[in-house]
Amino acid sequence: MKSYLNASTVQSRGIRNNNPGNIVQSSVPWKGKLLSPNDTRFEQFKDLLHGLRALFLNLNTYYEKRGLRTIREIVYRYAPPHENHTENYVQHVARVVGIPEDTMLPKQEEVFLRLAKGIVQMENRMEDRHLVTEQDLVGGLQLSGIFTFPGVSYTTAFTESGRQKIGGVLLLGVLVAGYLAWRYYRTKEASEEAFTVVENESDTNQLKPEFDHVQF
Repeated sequence: MKSYLNASTVQSRGIRNNNPGNIVQSSVPWKGKLLSPNDTRFEQFKDLLHGLRALFLNLNTYYEKRGLRTIREIVYRYAPPHENHTENYVQHVARVVGIPEDTMLPKQEEVFLRLAKGIVQMENRMEDRHLVTEQDLVGGLQLSGIFTFPGVSYTTAFTESGRQKIGGVLLLGVLVAGYLAWRYYRTKEASEEAFTVVENESDTNQLKPEFDHVQF
């Protein structure tokens, strides 16, 4: 597997560590990490794909366990303002992913690949960005095992068709949400109309429901 470990020709610390996401050292037993790194702050991995695997698993933890579902939420956790120009980071990743920074992200291969691509670009020097290819990102995501069900072809993830699919999923989500909201308020109106004032003297000022409950 590809490795840039301690490569003197590479300027970016993250790529030299095979850790293009610059994951900070911790007790997490990442698969493929070096147990005796020569970097004092960031993890080092035996090859690039294992470093990318850790990045994807980290993002999946944010999404599934931390409930961080927008680009802004994820980036502010990943690259906090006391260490980074976080708002610039957010805007860059949003451009790469093709989704507004405060929009809920669908959990798709294309989205995770673009999200990781934006992060890798921000974490490493411009002249080294080409060293982490789109195929490397695909390999890291596959190695992570996050997506085990048949999905969209990885080869289309970075193409215009992949971007359009992401947009299509978001549009479908908006349409479904709009329909559910319309149905809710229409049912609510029907429910309110069903309560009629009984005019006989014994029932004055009482509301009588014509049905017991509404199913949503």
